[in-house]
Amino acid sequence: MNNDFMLVFKVISIFSLVNMLIFTIILLTKQSAGKEANRRLGIFIFIFTLSQAYVFILYSGFLAHLHRLINADYLIMSMPGYCFYRYINAVTYGKFRFTKRSLLHMLAPLVGFGYYFYTQLSLLNPVEKHERFIYNLEHIPVAESVINALLVVAMLVYFVISFRRIGFYRKQIKKFMSDTEKINLNWIKQLILLFSILLIVLMILVELYGSDNQLYSAAVATGFMLLLSFIFMIKTLLQPVIFSEYKKLSPEYVYEIFSNKAESKIPDSSAGGQLYESILATLKTNKIYLKPNISIKDVACELKIPSKELSSLINKGSKNNFNFFINKLRIEESKQRLQDIRNNKYSIEAIGKDCGFSSRSSFYNSFKKHTGITPTQFQNTTQ
Repeated sequence: MNNDFMLVFKVISIFSLVNMLIFTIILLTKQSAGKEANRRLGIFIFIFTLSQAYVFILYSGFLAHLHRLINADYLIMSMPGYCFYRYINAVTYGKFRFTKRSLLHMLAPLVGFGYYFYTQLSLLNPVEKHERFIYNLEHIPVAESVINALLVVAMLVYFVISFRRIGFYRKQIKKFMSDTEKINLNWIKQLILLFSILLIVLMILVELYGSDNQLYSAAVATGFMLLLSFIFMIKTLLQPVIFSEYKKLSPEYVYEIFSNKAESKIPDSSAGGQLYESILATLKTNKIYLKPNISIKDVACELKIPSKELSSLINKGSKNNFNFFINKLRIEESKQRLQDIRNNKYSIEAIGKDCGFSSRSSFYNSFKKHTGITPTQFQNTTQ
């Protein structure tokens, strides 16, 4: 192996390890509305820090003298998929409830731990372990290829579940938030895709080319993990709004929303329809929907009815979720103001903010979604 490349690899590894440890400490100690998610992401990055440390020890030659660490990478790599899933769960919901299905999460760690302890018990003396270490650098045993494949598949399964979880979250959160513009998790979906592709490519390269390509693959993976960790940390710390809205709702109600069980028993269709019309008339009178970032809890408190019941009434009465319902009321209000020539002294952005929209982009996007034209076009055609 080229000595210059080995030196470059060591420098990249040490730099990556130091920075990933710093990221881990920041995330584990950061106090914010999303501290639980920060901690879970910190654990996820720390596990990959351990994996990068193992790779560094392996290719630096230290592992030949640390026989207890041989195959310890199977211990490490059996856990990041689950830890990432727990991070996504914290970002999109924040609570975890143990069920019988939770036991399935033990499968990957059992495979990793089982294989590690099997090899440790089957190789009893240091000489045999040293010979196994040399053999592993030159060849990839069939059993280890199978275990590697199983752990990679398990990680990819967690990524797929996390990917779907984000999509489900984006749909469900509109049931209790009027403004979701600041909550953008597309970056996580993009990173999941990138990481999945990298994982598959690295596995194929290692399996096809064996030891000749392992160090190059390890160097690429090390640099990528540093970049991935940095992006995750920055994005997570910059989106506290994701978690702040949960504090307005009871944990039970949020659990029901994200378990898709938030359907309350309401009166029959005629009585429910009358109640919905009464709620709609009250909202048009007190105009609570003009308050920015309003949640279903705020509206429920104003109307003095349970959030769960209000959600069901809105869903069935308007045939849409809370987010669509509130923004439709805002758009109707903005249309009235845009038609009034006395409001020409105000900018369209100012009118949008007065109607409850937190930004110009959210106002324009929502207006066009509901009317098919922009606020400017509407104003020009109605005055």
